[in-house]
Amino acid sequence: MGYFKGRSIGRYQAQCSPTFCVAESGAGTSSVERDLFTLLRQVFSRGEQPYEVSGRKSDMGFHLESGLTIVVEYDGAYWHTGHEDRDWRKSEMIMAEPGHRVIRLREEPLELLHDLDLHVPKRADGPRCATLAIPHLAHTFYEELMDVGLEQTLGHLTMVNKPRPDDLTCKVCQDYVEYVEHSFPHSLPPIYWPHPRRLTRRGRRRT
Repeated sequence: MGYFKGRSIGRYQAQCSPTFCVAESGAGTSSVERDLFTLLRQVFSRGEQPYEVSGRKSDMGFHLESGLTIVVEYDGAYWHTGHEDRDWRKSEMIMAEPGHRVIRLREEPLELLHDLDLHVPKRADGPRCATLAIPHLAHTFYEELMDVGLEQTLGHLTMVNKPRPDDLTCKVCQDYVEYVEHSFPHSLPPIYWPHPRRLTRRGRRRT
């Protein structure tokens, strides 16, 4: 399917996807969500954007061979301020479905809603959010990821794309990054991590 060139509003740009047509809807998709999905899909190859569960659409979902589905939601402060109850209920509804877990990446200064949620810096782009999400997913679902052989990939990605120290608001993430630095061999080949400009479709350069 080709991409319909829609109107941009801030970091939100209308676009078509295999399950969504801009020509039939006025909704927009965040460029942060789009880039975040592109990067995380390199690790969790079985991903959907958007992902529908419990009759409602979520930003993205990733399916593990173990049967676990990890739903990742990006909550920008502009659109989610004052909607904490709505977002909390949506997470609860999704996690009530068997085999589903939800991680919300909450743009500062939004409050975290669940133990699994993670703060991301204000106006952080998709690659920066992904760099923070990788270690958080790695330690949160370590046993499940180890069962399907992904813990090595996540550890390697964390090592070669280490988050900025000031961005690490999760204490366990801080411990995990230190663990990775001491446990993973530096002789491992680099993993391709697209430059933000290369994530933009149709060859357009991001300003």
